Amino acid sequence: MESKIDKALQHLLKLGVEAKTLWTNSKPGSDFAAQTITLTGGSKYDAILAECLPGTGDATDTNGTLVPILIIKNHKNYLNYTAKTSTEETVAEIRSRAMTFANGKATFAKAYSFSINSTSRSVRLDYIIPLKIIGIK
Repeated sequence: MESKIDKALQHLLKLGVEAKTLWTNSKPGSDFAAQTITLTGGSKYDAILAECLPGTGDATDTNGTLVPILIIKNHKNYLNYTAKTSTEETVAEIRSRAMTFANGKATFAKAYSFSINSTSRSVRLDYIIPLKIIGIK
């Protein structure tokens, strides 16, 4: 079954845009600390599209949420995802991670969670888990 992201990428390919998977997370259900990933051939791309999970708990949900983020070469972007917004939850949460693409490398900063009802934040290795990185030229 093709995802909406796959369909959008196929449309871009028809327009002459090159897209190639440069990295895949082999353990999407595991914590993901701040790190830099060297992308084979990554320096020839103008941007990357990172498909991310909101958290490790979403790795086994085949119909779960995938959050795409586009990062232009030599720039930073932030993925901010609002979680716990169902009627059973009493507090919403924002999950955030900064990402940079430069010199053929994707750098993922620490992920944070921000509780809507307080000003506290905590580092969360189990949030904003990248699944795949796609180079776009």
